[in-house]
Amino acid sequence: MTKKESGFTSGNLSLEFHSFIQRQSGVLRQFHKNYECITPLEGKCVCTVNEHRYELSVGECIILFPFQVLELELEPNASVQRIIFNDHLVLTVTQSIEGMIPKNPVFRPNESVLDFGLKMIFDTFGEDSGPISRITPFENRMRIKGLLYMLAGDFLASTTLITAPKTDIAAMDIALYIAENFKNNISLKDIAKEKGYNYQYLSRTFNRYMNMNFKKMLNFYRIHQAFAMLQDTDLPISRIAFECGFKSIRSFNQVCHDVFNKKPTEIRSMRRI
Repeated sequence: MTKKESGFTSGNLSLEFHSFIQRQSGVLRQFHKNYECITPLEGKCVCTVNEHRYELSVGECIILFPFQVLELELEPNASVQRIIFNDHLVLTVTQSIEGMIPKNPVFRPNESVLDFGLKMIFDTFGEDSGPISRITPFENRMRIKGLLYMLAGDFLASTTLITAPKTDIAAMDIALYIAENFKNNISLKDIAKEKGYNYQYLSRTFNRYMNMNFKKMLNFYRIHQAFAMLQDTDLPISRIAFECGFKSIRSFNQVCHDVFNKKPTEIRSMRRI
């Protein structure tokens, strides 16, 4: 396998929907604030979700909940469809399962639903829809909502939901805080004080759930926002760095290299047409 690196994760806080085909081999580590469905199109993949390992074959899907840390590993010549979506597209479902997590997030949806859904997404958006803040026109929005509800129905019928441990809830609470405040100068001590947590407890809980410390996760989230902006805007690189919360170009370049093994200019050259 290639060196572990992080791939693109839609970081736009207003993101409603993003569907794309992933073919990159190696191990991709990422997280975001939306739900996600992953299904292999060819070959197999391994999804490690908060240190729990799941192997998927064609015909199977996995559902990721917000702020779960994903490591996605594709075997050579494999490809997967990734569908990232905001909770309000399936609001009835997400409201009913709030505070719950699946014992096993892997399921095998109805074959005709999956085949029809993947074809419909490809016919509508192609291989990569790009991050979409609101699906239009209305008929496309209704088709996507219908597909997601059907997948959610198959998912709920095949899995057991359990109450999320308090430690998971605390860690996700901090992850949400990062997503909403990453542009600012924030620290775990300040968050613990604001939210009434014991700092040592929160630090241990966060490290165990995310498998990285707060500072690393904050930079991880910031650099993914920068990745999206480098590809989707014409803003100067220096402005992107500061808008994403980095205090200097030097620190921005260092984190970019550590996470993506690339310079910001190289990421910009990969931008979508």
